[in-house]
Amino acid sequence: MSFGLKNSCVGSNRKLFTLVACEELVRELRDVAGRPFFRAKLRTDVAEVLAISIQDLAFYCKDLASGSLAPDPKDSYLLALAEAGQAEFLVTGDKELLALGSHKTTGIVSVQEFAAMFDLGTNP
Repeated sequence: MSFGLKNSCVGSNRKLFTLVACEELVRELRDVAGRPFFRAKLRTDVAEVLAISIQDLAFYCKDLASGSLAPDPKDSYLLALAEAGQAEFLVTGDKELLALGSHKTTGIVSVQEFAAMFDLGTNP
């Protein structure tokens, strides 16, 4: 994947997509990156560069609605983010969210499903 215009990413087959994020998503990324499993695989400075890049490149949503409830209430912000950003897809590895299949007009897909749609590949 390469980055194109600000707020947009271009897959290898030239289809355009936009990354949508919010403060809570970036906060969760930093928290998860600090856990022992991920610390062993991802240097802290690389995780911080990723967090900053998301803030710089994503369509950033503020003031998310609080009404959308996910199976795990801590994930409700992701459904609200999908709504606020009018996302076509919510890309996740969370099994409970994946089991929903969709939320309103947003499809909920795995990283592998999303990569296949855009011919991105999941291997470096």
